[in-house]
Amino acid sequence: YQRRVRGCFLALLILLLLHQLITTYVIMYEDDKNMWERTFTMTGGRIIRITEDWAGDSGLGGSIWEPSINLSRFIDNYQIFPEGHFNGKLVLELGSGCGLVGIYAAALGANVYFTDKSMVFPQLQNNIEDNLSDQELQRIKIEELSWGDPVHLFKNWPLFDYIFAAECLYNEESVLPFLQTLFKLSNESTKIYVCGIIGDKTISLFHDQVDQYFVVSELQSDGSFTERTSTNKNNGRALYVLKKKTIVH
Repeated sequence: YQRRVRGCFLALLILLLLHQLITTYVIMYEDDKNMWERTFTMTGGRIIRITEDWAGDSGLGGSIWEPSINLSRFIDNYQIFPEGHFNGKLVLELGSGCGLVGIYAAALGANVYFTDKSMVFPQLQNNIEDNLSDQELQRIKIEELSWGDPVHLFKNWPLFDYIFAAECLYNEESVLPFLQTLFKLSNESTKIYVCGIIGDKTISLFHDQVDQYFVVSELQSDGSFTERTSTNKNNGRALYVLKKKTIVH
C-alpha cells in the first residue's frame, strides 16, 4: 500500500512538473520557432505574459534571463516590500529588454521609465501593452538610453526612488559607463538594485570600480543586506543594493 501511495505521489509530481513546463513556454507562431510566450504568476495571482524572440532584431534583449526573473520575484516579495509599497514610486529600469522587471513594478503601482536601445522597442512595447491596463499605461514611459550618454539628455527626467538593472553587465568595456550612468540618474535617496554580472573579468572590474561611486551591500538568504566581503566579490549571480556616495573620490 505504501509503495502504491509513493508511486501515485511520484506520478502526480511528474504531471505537475510537465504542466508547469507546458504553461510556462508556449510556441506563439508555428512558422517561427524563435517566438515564445512565457508566463509568470505574481504573488497576488496576476499573470504576466512575456513574448521572447530568440533570434530577432532585439538581440540579447529579446530574451528573458534568470537575473530578470530573480529581480522581479524580489520586488514582488511582500515580506520585503509590503503590498502597496511601490504605489506612486518612481522607478527606472535599465536595459529593459523584454520589460519583465518594469512590468512587475508597474503592476505593483509604480510609475516606470523603461529604458534600452531603440532596437528592442517594438517587442518591449508589445509586452507592456499586453500586460498593463489603460490606467497603468498612463504611468509608464519608454526612453532610449545607452551607458555613457551625456548628462544633458536626462535633465528633464525626475529623481527616481528606485533603479533596477538586471543582466546589464556582460563585458568589461560597459562597467565604467554603466556606473557613471547610474550615478547621473540617482541621488543619495535612490535605492539601486543590480543583479546578473556576466564574466569573471567583468565581475572583478565592477567590484574594483563601484566603490568609487556607491556604497554596496549584498542580499542574504534571510532577506537582509550586508556589506560585501572578500569571499563573495566573485559572485556574478548576487543581488546588490547600491547607495550613491555624496563625494566621489
